[in-house]
Amino acid sequence: MALFGSNINNDVVKILNKRIELQSQKDNDSYLKWNSRIPWIKLFSNVIPMNDKLPKNLAESYILEGTVVSNDGTFDKSYAMIDDIPLRPTPIIQTATISSRGKYGSIRIAELNIVCFTRDQLTNIETLYMTPGTTCVLQWGWTVDQFGNINVESGIEYDDGVEKLTNEELPDLIRGFRKNTNYSSDIMMGYVTDFGWSMNTNGTFSCKVKLTARGFEAAFRKIEDSLDVDIADGKKQNIKSFVETLKNKCSDSDYVDSIKDFKPVEIKKLFGGSTYVPIGFIENHIIKPFVTRGSDKNSISVFESTNTNKFTREKSEVLIRNHSKLRSLDYKKFIIPGNPVGIIGAKNFVNILAKDKSVGVVRNILINLDTVVEIFTNSETIMDAINSLLDMLNQYSARYWNLILLPDTEEGKCKIIDSRWLQNEISENKDKLFMFPVYKYDSIVKNIDVASNIPDTFKTAALHSLHSDRSENLSIEGLFGDVEDRLLKQIREENSVKTIEKADYKGSIEYKQNEKKLNKLLLKKRHTHKAIIPEVMWEYYKNLLDEPDSNYNNRISNNRLLPISMGLTIDGISGLEFGNLFSVDYLPERYEKNNIAFQITEVVDKIDASKWDTEIAGIMRFGLDVDANGDNL
Repeated sequence: MALFGSNINNDVVKILNKRIELQSQKDNDSYLKWNSRIPWIKLFSNVIPMNDKLPKNLAESYILEGTVVSNDGTFDKSYAMIDDIPLRPTPIIQTATISSRGKYGSIRIAELNIVCFTRDQLTNIETLYMTPGTTCVLQWGWTVDQFGNINVESGIEYDDGVEKLTNEELPDLIRGFRKNTNYSSDIMMGYVTDFGWSMNTNGTFSCKVKLTARGFEAAFRKIEDSLDVDIADGKKQNIKSFVETLKNKCSDSDYVDSIKDFKPVEIKKLFGGSTYVPIGFIENHIIKPFVTRGSDKNSISVFESTNTNKFTREKSEVLIRNHSKLRSLDYKKFIIPGNPVGIIGAKNFVNILAKDKSVGVVRNILINLDTVVEIFTNSETIMDAINSLLDMLNQYSARYWNLILLPDTEEGKCKIIDSRWLQNEISENKDKLFMFPVYKYDSIVKNIDVASNIPDTFKTAALHSLHSDRSENLSIEGLFGDVEDRLLKQIREENSVKTIEKADYKGSIEYKQNEKKLNKLLLKKRHTHKAIIPEVMWEYYKNLLDEPDSNYNNRISNNRLLPISMGLTIDGISGLEFGNLFSVDYLPERYEKNNIAFQITEVVDKIDASKWDTEIAGIMRFGLDVDANGDNL
């Protein structure tokens, strides 16, 4: 996965532009070759039968295919001597659907429909492809790419062995295979997670197999069974037992001094003395030693909340959004250093010299070590522990953040991001977005649809003609502010207020008391238990954070999500990633006059004997134009 909110990979853009060019020059040789393409698909299993009735090399002789072609692009025979029966059809893959699943597209699911023609074939297929937990390699592509090249070579052959299928080699192999085939092929290694079969009236058997590609394997490992590593005292420990030793380690000055960056800090005046560790410490010293690529504990880590410039290889911190009044709702859980005051020995969330204070460094957030130990020792998997940690941060930031764990396959790592914020504003990205042509003769888009996914709260507000001051609603009102309902206008004028309930509450004694107490707490310069925002004030505090921050350069309003989705269908292509931004060359005027982009939320590949379609789903992001000072125009 590319950087969340980044543009489509430049190499993929070149391929898309080449296809657009072919559509506009339909009389040339390349177009004729490209138009003669058909999809191919291949599947092999890594199962070795352990009983004497089946040969050990069964998987090698039962490599399944859909369209069967040889290396020169010609068709092979689909009939063969099978099980001593002449001219019996070989088992074939009828259809395949590969989709991105999981919370943020981090898992790929392949659903295969396979037909076999004899009971012996069914026995062999069941052994190889219907054993839960075993691995299979699925590959597919076009027989001819957009440059007229024959494109039927597999990225992995069964004879290659399993060395290429390790976590260390596979991500690079997939990226290389896609690029070398001009993004006209793809590959995945998955685990059998579901299956079934039925007998048809003509004597054939229809089989269904589901494969799941789990991405970063170590992140799903049970903590109790996690990878053993050597720690400071020379013992072998798993992650759970290692976390339990951290309280003693962090009180050892020699251990703390040995840490170069993101050091633990002890805050003696807080709750009688508590140790806090930055998220950067958790990544580097708790997760990283256990989640690595390869057996060497010093190998490249797959967990680090940084972005790497692919040209200079320089690293930069992942940023998340900030507000001048943002505080932790419970200092016993975590602290945002610098909001409102710094912590001795810790880096501030926002650099005091930074011009843009609307963002902060996620790895600088301090978490109570007791909370870290509790979460990791009570979690079933490393993934569960990380998600619990992020859920805690989201909850006690009044849901101001939506921190998620995002796999980045381009950099070969996982990182923490705030899904409500993009590294660049939509207005900055607008001219760099790839624009799918949908209303031109050279369109490569087969189908397009736009639909709203308006939450129930918005629907209720619409029914009652109520418009709150929450930023989510303001973004919709800003987009659809070019019309007015004459009946609702008259009703509002008669009532002279938009939201009676909110107006009444703002004038209430309860509201004024909360406002006075909260402002007093937000101005406190010492971290004491008295500075914690009471739970009865959380809802008011959440409303406060949702209001535009006049103290800061408000970049947050310039990349908001809108509950409007777009779906596109194009000829099959690999390399499109969850989080990529794109647009189309035709939108109604009310959208075109704003900074509109769509962010990919799902990519689905559908293959059968005649076509390979890639379906892209995206959600709309909306940004306002800003002037040189970053103020909204």
